[in-house]
Amino acid sequence: MLPILRSSRARYIFAVIFASSLFPSLHAQSTEADIKAKLKDKPLYLRGFWREDDLHFDSTGQLIGKSGTVTFTICGFGLKAIDLKLDKLILDGTRVGLELSGDRKKRVSLNKHMHIEIAASPNGDYGPALDAIFADGLDRLVPSLHTYWKSYAEKNFLPASVTPPMATPANSDSTLGDTKVKKLAAQSARRNFLVMLNQKSMK
Repeated sequence: MLPILRSSRARYIFAVIFASSLFPSLHAQSTEADIKAKLKDKPLYLRGFWREDDLHFDSTGQLIGKSGTVTFTICGFGLKAIDLKLDKLILDGTRVGLELSGDRKKRVSLNKHMHIEIAASPNGDYGPALDAIFADGLDRLVPSLHTYWKSYAEKNFLPASVTPPMATPANSDSTLGDTKVKKLAAQSARRNFLVMLNQKSMK
């Protein structure tokens, strides 16, 4: 019976090792269908808050060249088309803005075309680069936000289960601070958008 037990254990260990070796490939973003499933109709935001609408990245998701930054409220991205070539991935879409009203959040198209190119990695997996460039949802963008946004973002963007417990009166400084942040967000978004439009018109 001992040889049978050893054989069964060997088969089990082999099965586990084989399944583990397959695990990375199951999550690799190496085909157009994989990439589309990851990005299409998702609430994406640019982690680097880049101002430019024509962006180029290396295979790790690091920006090639320079770009100024803008407020996160006009850093959304809506995917329209994917072109997977041998040496790079091309994403075309629109810049998306974020309207904040109370605890409501609404994504709105800014009607500005965006063109993004990402160099191919040696193994053809674009997943790590895409994760470095895009945040899939506001909750994943929170760690990248400026310090003065943290309190507001943690309260309004994170799920209730992970929001830091903060019991404060309705008329507290925290509430007043949130109101101020919302006003600043609206003013900043309008100002940055007007600057972008002005720059485009001068080119």
